[in-house]
Amino acid sequence: MSARVTVALVLVGLAGSSCVPGRCEGGFRMLLPDGEPAPVVVSADAAFWINADASDRSAEALLADSGVDATTFVLVGPSGAVAADVSAASVTSAHSCASAATFHLKPRASLAAGEYTLVLRLDRVKWPALLSGEVSTFEGERALVRRYVVR
Repeated sequence: MSARVTVALVLVGLAGSSCVPGRCEGGFRMLLPDGEPAPVVVSADAAFWINADASDRSAEALLADSGVDATTFVLVGPSGAVAADVSAASVTSAHSCASAATFHLKPRASLAAGEYTLVLRLDRVKWPALLSGEVSTFEGERALVRRYVVR
């Protein structure tokens, strides 16, 4: 079998299985929860996360390799930055590097009523955004940004 036929069969197999390789060097897909219309309504006990591509399997490696921490992944509310814990996890059910990691932001206390902005500061992390349509700005920096409201 020629190399071209082998490559074609592999690509057809991946397309047929809906499994895509992803970016194994790491990359951010989107902030979640997602929804329309913006701002998305969330509960006072909401947690937030980033869907990402990665090959790393430990939380420590994901955080170190990506540059995600409490200064690069933030929630800003009516009174400023919200105290929160940032963590990472691999997605064990992922069949490839695509969507194989998540980064979590969990506020340390219930959120007060008001509007909130979830931000991943792209100029301060090591991985790129994979979906260019998701990139905007926050305080003059490139960022993934999503707006929420607690009622």
